[in-house]
Amino acid sequence: DIDVRPRAIVRAGDLLFLGGTPYSPNQVDLAATYEGAKGGLVSVMSTSNAEKIAEQSLDSPPVWDGMAAANGRLYISLESGSLLSLKSE
Repeated sequence: DIDVRPRAIVRAGDLLFLGGTPYSPNQVDLAATYEGAKGGLVSVMSTSNAEKIAEQSLDSPPVWDGMAAANGRLYISLESGSLLSLKSE
């Protein structure tokens, strides 16, 4: 299952990163979620079997097409104006 409404998608090796707003078919206030009032979310999926590998909540959703992967890091430009640099542990 995909728990994110993607705004940005990046493939790096055998991983697919989906960044956007949280998605739930039972949400009462879809407009607030879509506008980013519920924060953001990044899901990491396997490209070989579509299995979810990891998920990270964000204080703000990414801007449209606002992710890039380089040198083992994921860079995310957020609607709040922040730039995140994430690296796996």
